[in-house]
Amino acid sequence: MDPPYQGVCGERDSRYFAGVLFDDFVAQLAALNLKNVRYLVSYDGRLGNRSYGKPLPAKLNLTLVEIEAGRSSQATLLGRDEMTVESLYLSPPLAEELEVVPTMHRRHHDEQMQANHVAMRQIRRIDLVWQGEEVAQYDKLKSDAEKSGVAIPDFVKEVLAKALK
Repeated sequence: MDPPYQGVCGERDSRYFAGVLFDDFVAQLAALNLKNVRYLVSYDGRLGNRSYGKPLPAKLNLTLVEIEAGRSSQATLLGRDEMTVESLYLSPPLAEELEVVPTMHRRHHDEQMQANHVAMRQIRRIDLVWQGEEVAQYDKLKSDAEKSGVAIPDFVKEVLAKALK
Protein backbone atom coordinates (compact mmCIF):
# COMPACT_ATOMS: atom_id res chain seq x y z
CA MET A 1 0.00 0.00 0.00
CA ASP A 2 2.94 2.36 -0.16
CA PRO A 3 3.44 3.75 -3.65
CA PRO A 4 4.49 7.35 -2.99
CA TYR A 5 3.79 8.75 -6.42
CA GLN A 6 3.95 12.22 -4.98
CA GLY A 7 4.91 14.06 -1.86
CA VAL A 8 7.00 11.48 -0.02
CA CYS A 9 10.38 10.64 -1.46
CA GLY A 10 10.78 12.49 -4.75
CA GLU A 11 13.81 11.41 -6.76
CA ARG A 12 15.99 10.27 -3.87
CA ASP A 13 14.50 6.81 -3.28
CA SER A 14 15.36 4.35 -6.05
CA ARG A 15 12.76 1.82 -4.82
CA TYR A 16 9.99 3.86 -6.44
CA PHE A 17 9.22 5.07 -9.93
CA ALA A 18 9.75 8.82 -10.04
CA GLY A 19 8.33 11.43 -12.33
CA VAL A 20 4.61 10.65 -12.46
CA LEU A 21 3.12 14.02 -13.32
CA PHE A 22 -0.09 14.71 -11.40
CA ASP A 23 -2.07 16.23 -14.29
CA ASP A 24 -1.06 13.40 -16.66
CA PHE A 25 -2.04 10.81 -14.08
CA VAL A 26 -5.43 12.46 -13.52
CA ALA A 27 -6.00 12.59 -17.29
CA GLN A 28 -5.29 8.86 -17.58
CA LEU A 29 -7.70 8.09 -14.74
CA ALA A 30 -10.36 10.23 -16.46
CA ALA A 31 -9.78 8.23 -19.67
CA LEU A 32 -10.26 4.99 -17.74
CA ASN A 33 -13.48 6.39 -16.27
CA LEU A 34 -14.81 7.14 -19.77
CA LYS A 35 -14.26 3.46 -20.63
CA ASN A 36 -15.91 2.31 -17.38
CA VAL A 37 -12.76 0.48 -16.31
CA ARG A 38 -12.79 -0.92 -12.77
CA TYR A 39 -9.63 0.09 -10.90
CA LEU A 40 -8.32 1.14 -7.54
CA VAL A 41 -5.44 3.41 -6.71
CA SER A 42 -3.41 3.86 -3.55
CA TYR A 43 -2.13 7.36 -4.07
CA ASP A 44 -1.81 9.69 -1.10
CA GLY A 45 -2.08 9.44 2.64
CA ARG A 46 -1.44 10.89 6.03
CA LEU A 47 1.05 10.44 8.82
CA GLY A 48 -0.11 11.91 12.08
CA ASN A 49 -1.42 15.39 11.24
CA ARG A 50 0.60 15.69 8.01
CA SER A 51 -0.95 14.90 4.62
CA TYR A 52 1.26 13.64 1.83
CA GLY A 53 0.40 14.31 -1.75
CA LYS A 54 -2.30 16.24 -3.50
CA PRO A 55 -5.67 14.47 -3.23
CA LEU A 56 -7.16 13.22 -6.47
CA PRO A 57 -9.77 15.67 -7.78
CA ALA A 58 -13.49 15.29 -7.06
CA LYS A 59 -14.27 15.49 -10.80
CA LEU A 60 -13.03 11.88 -11.11
CA ASN A 61 -15.94 10.74 -8.89
CA LEU A 62 -13.69 8.26 -7.06
CA THR A 63 -14.74 6.68 -3.78
CA LEU A 64 -12.16 7.24 -1.05
CA VAL A 65 -11.56 4.52 1.51
CA GLU A 66 -9.04 5.54 4.15
CA ILE A 67 -7.22 2.68 5.81
CA GLU A 68 -5.49 3.10 9.13
CA ALA A 69 -2.40 1.04 8.37
CA GLY A 70 -0.92 1.21 11.84
CA ARG A 71 1.99 2.85 13.54
CA SER A 72 4.55 4.31 11.14
CA SER A 73 7.84 2.42 11.21
CA GLN A 74 9.71 5.49 9.98
CA ALA A 75 8.17 7.73 12.66
CA THR A 76 8.98 5.09 15.30
CA LEU A 77 12.62 5.11 14.21
CA LEU A 78 12.58 8.88 14.66
CA GLY A 79 11.10 8.56 18.17
CA ARG A 80 7.55 9.57 17.24
CA ASP A 81 4.29 7.68 17.74
CA GLU A 82 2.22 8.42 14.62
CA MET A 83 -0.39 6.47 12.71
CA THR A 84 -0.21 5.96 8.96
CA VAL A 85 -3.45 6.38 7.01
CA GLU A 86 -3.40 5.20 3.40
CA SER A 87 -5.86 6.46 0.81
CA LEU A 88 -7.42 3.91 -1.48
CA TYR A 89 -9.50 5.30 -4.34
CA LEU A 90 -12.05 3.11 -6.15
CA SER A 91 -13.25 3.91 -9.66
CA PRO A 92 -16.98 4.63 -10.07
CA PRO A 93 -17.87 1.24 -11.62
CA LEU A 94 -15.85 -0.69 -9.03
CA ALA A 95 -17.33 1.22 -6.09
CA GLU A 96 -20.82 0.65 -7.49
CA GLU A 97 -20.20 -3.07 -8.05
CA LEU A 98 -18.83 -3.55 -4.54
CA GLU A 99 -21.36 -1.16 -2.97
CA VAL A 100 -18.58 0.79 -1.29
CA VAL A 101 -19.19 4.18 0.29
CA PRO A 102 -16.49 6.60 1.45
CA THR A 103 -15.22 5.31 4.77
CA MET A 104 -12.40 5.26 7.28
CA HIS A 105 -11.33 1.81 8.38
CA ARG A 106 -9.70 1.94 11.80
CA ARG A 107 -7.68 -1.02 12.91
CA HIS A 108 -7.94 -2.15 16.50
CA HIS A 109 -4.86 -3.60 18.20
CA ASP A 110 -6.22 -7.15 18.07
CA GLU A 111 -7.75 -6.96 14.60
CA GLN A 112 -6.05 -8.44 11.58
CA MET A 113 -6.42 -6.41 8.40
CA GLN A 114 -7.22 -9.51 6.31
CA ALA A 115 -10.44 -10.07 8.30
CA ASN A 116 -12.38 -7.88 5.88
CA HIS A 117 -12.28 -7.41 2.13
CA VAL A 118 -11.46 -3.92 0.82
CA ALA A 119 -15.20 -3.43 0.35
CA MET A 120 -15.53 -3.92 4.13
CA ARG A 121 -17.53 -7.10 3.56
CA GLN A 122 -16.71 -10.13 5.66
CA ILE A 123 -14.69 -12.64 3.65
CA ARG A 124 -13.14 -15.98 4.49
CA ARG A 125 -10.91 -18.12 2.32
CA ILE A 126 -9.79 -21.73 2.44
CA ASP A 127 -7.23 -23.51 0.30
CA LEU A 128 -7.70 -27.24 -0.03
CA VAL A 129 -5.15 -29.76 -1.29
CA TRP A 130 -5.90 -33.33 -2.33
CA GLN A 131 -2.91 -35.63 -2.44
CA GLY A 132 -2.20 -39.31 -2.77
CA GLU A 133 -5.34 -41.40 -2.43
CA GLU A 134 -7.42 -38.24 -1.91
CA VAL A 135 -6.97 -37.29 -5.58
CA ALA A 136 -9.78 -39.70 -6.48
CA GLN A 137 -12.13 -37.64 -4.25
CA TYR A 138 -11.11 -34.48 -6.07
CA ASP A 139 -11.65 -36.13 -9.45
CA LYS A 140 -15.18 -37.16 -8.37
CA LEU A 141 -15.95 -33.60 -7.17
CA LYS A 142 -14.66 -32.21 -10.45
CA SER A 143 -16.74 -34.65 -12.48
CA ASP A 144 -19.89 -33.95 -10.45
CA ALA A 145 -19.32 -30.19 -10.72
CA GLU A 146 -18.94 -30.43 -14.49
CA LYS A 147 -22.14 -32.52 -14.76
CA SER A 148 -23.96 -29.86 -12.71
CA GLY A 149 -22.52 -27.03 -14.81
CA VAL A 150 -21.00 -25.41 -11.73
CA ALA A 151 -17.43 -24.27 -11.10
CA ILE A 152 -15.56 -26.53 -8.67
CA PRO A 153 -15.25 -23.92 -5.85
CA ASP A 154 -18.98 -23.20 -6.00
CA PHE A 155 -19.78 -26.91 -6.11
CA VAL A 156 -17.61 -27.60 -3.05
CA LYS A 157 -19.39 -24.76 -1.20
CA GLU A 158 -22.76 -26.30 -2.12
CA VAL A 159 -21.66 -29.74 -0.85
CA LEU A 160 -20.38 -28.22 2.41
CA ALA A 161 -23.55 -26.17 2.89
CA LYS A 162 -25.69 -29.32 2.55
CA ALA A 163 -23.42 -31.24 4.96
CA LEU A 164 -23.55 -28.48 7.58
CA LYS A 165 -27.36 -28.17 7.66
